[in-house]
Amino acid sequence: MDFVNKNLKALENRFFTETLYKNTTDVFVEIKTSRSGYPIPVLSNHNHSVTLHSVYDPVLEAQRLTNEYTNSARGLYVFLGLGGGYHIQEIIKKNPESKIIIIETNLNLFFNLIKLIDYSEIFSHENLFVYVDYNPEAFEEIIKQIFNYFFDTHCYTIPLRSRINFDNYEYFSACSTIIDSTIQNIASDIAIQAQFGYQWLKNIIKNFNLLKHNKIFKLPKAHVIITGAGPSLESYKTINAIKNQLHTHWLLATDTSVGFLLAHNIVPDAIISIDCQIYSTFHFKHRIQDTTTLFLDIASPSSLARKYSNIFFFGSYHPLCVYLSQKTNAFPLLDCSGGNVVSAACELVSMLGAQTVTVYGADFSYPGGSLYARGTYLYDLFQSQETRIMPLTTLFMKILFRTAIRRINLGTTFRYENELLTSYHDMLQKKIQNHRCKYQFISEYGLPIIINHKDTTTNEQEIFIQKGIDVNLLLSEYIDKLKQLQDNIGQKKYKESNLQFDPVFNTLLPLLAFLKKHSRDRDFFSLLQNAIELTIQKIETQLYNTNQYM
Repeated sequence: MDFVNKNLKALENRFFTETLYKNTTDVFVEIKTSRSGYPIPVLSNHNHSVTLHSVYDPVLEAQRLTNEYTNSARGLYVFLGLGGGYHIQEIIKKNPESKIIIIETNLNLFFNLIKLIDYSEIFSHENLFVYVDYNPEAFEEIIKQIFNYFFDTHCYTIPLRSRINFDNYEYFSACSTIIDSTIQNIASDIAIQAQFGYQWLKNIIKNFNLLKHNKIFKLPKAHVIITGAGPSLESYKTINAIKNQLHTHWLLATDTSVGFLLAHNIVPDAIISIDCQIYSTFHFKHRIQDTTTLFLDIASPSSLARKYSNIFFFGSYHPLCVYLSQKTNAFPLLDCSGGNVVSAACELVSMLGAQTVTVYGADFSYPGGSLYARGTYLYDLFQSQETRIMPLTTLFMKILFRTAIRRINLGTTFRYENELLTSYHDMLQKKIQNHRCKYQFISEYGLPIIINHKDTTTNEQEIFIQKGIDVNLLLSEYIDKLKQLQDNIGQKKYKESNLQFDPVFNTLLPLLAFLKKHSRDRDFFSLLQNAIELTIQKIETQLYNTNQYM
């Protein structure tokens, strides 16, 4: 009997095959019947054959396999290999609300399987998706779209060992690596949102009131210097090189490096800051000249934004920033997902159209065991805390050894590396490969950045535009949208599928992560109601305070 049409009808539009990646190796499929009466696929090629499930009882085998993966909470389950589908069926039975991804390779093999076995009961699960011959790298975006942290409490990758060991092991291994890495990145991102979600909200709302005038910025020089605050910035050679290039280059300082530069009589043309914490204001304890342009994430502390006049705001890809930027075009969006201010600086100068970019002080490690260049605010802070029994060195060692580190010997010297700084390095190295700027990173003993410039065309200069807006009108409209969302939730008009594609709901995600961290026993919709009420309260308070002083 041919089950192809029945199976594809059950899948509807949840079956995807990738034209860019094809595996057409000859694999033959035959069906055996287990002693318990179930069909078992047997795969064979010119080398060998394999039976994919137990010849005695594949259902019992699947139950034993899936016991270690299932729990009372719903989640995302990624199956590497379709097989007879028994293991997939068991997961669906135990967690019917969970999401299922099935990954298979070799389209001919897949169609032979769905021709010989009736999977319609499995395929009719509305949250099940099948991907055949997909490029492994594509699963990064697929997982991001399907996995929802607030509903899917976990993600498991479940390999059908007999299938992946038979053929295309490297393909399945690559898929698994991409998926695991993506989930780790999502978890990292959620952890940051849970830490700063509330602070971001307060800062964004306050800073929005400063968007009163139109401003335009154009990069004055095509050649740019960026300074990080790594120990290599201290070298005499580096200091002289920066000073000698000031007349030909535009100097963009990260906020962490400002104190060091000013201590050496180097005045930056511009400063960039992305930190929402009050600690970021400590980098600005020195007097900043009016000629220096300050580029601020709109989620930066409002006290810092109100202190200076020569400011240009940009938005990170915080969902509230994206929403408000799309509504108003008041400020450009800048990819700050690199996690550190040097990465954001590179994104900014690339967007502005720099031709060459020389980066100093971006070590992404601790050369010689040093953490930062002297002159950064941590030195002043620790010196004020220094005592006889707690010297400066001890205070820095506490930071150095707070996470696992590895020592890399470099001839007569060494550097320490840790997982966080290496991840920053890897992400920046990946991002700049697509920039048209020609980069040079100067760090003699830091973790080197390898650059493969693909585009040899000249970068085109862009204008940085910040628009004045009617803040009262915009925020009032946003409140109306929040109240509408609140009504829909209260009347149970919205399900999860509605929420995931609601742009107003998406603006609340960082705050939801914060509330979930601090309210573990509350259900999701209670948290959502709280997030809406808290956001409305903060906006109304800000609008009231603003109108009081007009």
